Amino acid sequence: MAALIIFTALLVGSISVLVVRLSVSLIFWISKTPENKALVFKRYFPYYIIGLFTLCITLIVIAQNSLLATYYFCFIFITALLVWRYELRKPFKTIENNITPKTPQHPETP
Repeated sequence: MAALIIFTALLVGSISVLVVRLSVSLIFWISKTPENKALVFKRYFPYYIIGLFTLCITLIVIAQNSLLATYYFCFIFITALLVWRYELRKPFKTIENNITPKTPQHPETP
């Protein structure tokens, strides 16, 4: 029985982290300037966090202040904050950065 509870908690937790990660990444992908992370943060972060906070509080109240619901939605909120932090610190990859000059494979002849 304990193994089933642990498995369910890990499954729900990993799906929740995946959904939060995708929602934040989607904001960066859809924005007009995804390479300017500071601008994306200033423009979208307040609305995202206010909306997530409102949703979490509403669902906690609907669950009649259940301790499990409170812990779960606090986990979701903190995960969202950490994902935003990760997205801002992750270096932006461009095509120019990924191109490495190729050296010839054969020795130079005179």
